[in-house]
Amino acid sequence: MEILLRALVYFLMFIVLWFGSGLIISAVEKASKILKISTFALSFFILGLLTSIPELAVGVTSVVEHDPQIFVGNLLGGIGGNSCYFLVNSSRTGDIRQRNKS
Repeated sequence: MEILLRALVYFLMFIVLWFGSGLIISAVEKASKILKISTFALSFFILGLLTSIPELAVGVTSVVEHDPQIFVGNLLGGIGGNSCYFLVNSSRTGDIRQRNKS
């Protein structure tokens, strides 16, 4: 019975996530039309902002609790992780140099 309840909750959360993502997509499209910028640019900005919120929460919590080493470790780990991620993905997709369009 417990497995069935967990499966039902999992399925319901999937439905909530599905509809929530649809609402976010339509809101970003409307906002991009109002701001007169591309949907991609606004999505890129919002994604960057939203993925930084957990890092900010860790930083604020560690400073409030007088343990700034956690914040520094999280910051350096994030920089290293993001650098490795972009390096690996750019090497998989091809040339990472910027080319002049002429």
